[in-house]
Amino acid sequence: MMTAGQHPSMVIEMSAACRPVVVGVDGTEQSVPALRWAAFEALQRDAELVAVHAFGSPWQSAPYAPAQVTLSPDSAAGHAVASLDRCVRQAFGDRPPVPVRKVCDSRRPVPALLDHGKGAALLVLSARPDPVRGGATLGPIARDCLRNAPCPVVLLPTTADIPVAAGVPVDA
Repeated sequence: MMTAGQHPSMVIEMSAACRPVVVGVDGTEQSVPALRWAAFEALQRDAELVAVHAFGSPWQSAPYAPAQVTLSPDSAAGHAVASLDRCVRQAFGDRPPVPVRKVCDSRRPVPALLDHGKGAALLVLSARPDPVRGGATLGPIARDCLRNAPCPVVLLPTTADIPVAAGVPVDA
């Protein structure tokens, strides 16, 4: 609600500052720097950080494929909560720099991230390491989020876990 004499653009700017920063957390080592980067952005914007761990299977099996062994829904949810808690603790210890809302979503990653990105200031994802070419690569989840995101997307070029081939200099 505007008060007398308040300019409409001021209202938009103030409400934009309160939009959360959403970060995808998949439980890998790349999630930790993504959480830290997203927290820095949330701190700059005076916003809440929403850490989303979507634990639904990212791939749909073909009807003729053999059935995969899956966890019960309760067990899968328990593993997701533990994984998200571990990543947040690794990123910040016991004192995150901003309020963190942890969300475990049983849907597949793309629909979950896109849904939580609605109304967000940013959606932060980390790129997957590319052990063949080095550096980082755009995985299918990041690609689909970039194509369909309801908010700006930041794709961090995280390169953790890339093994260095024997005999290849580190700076090659």
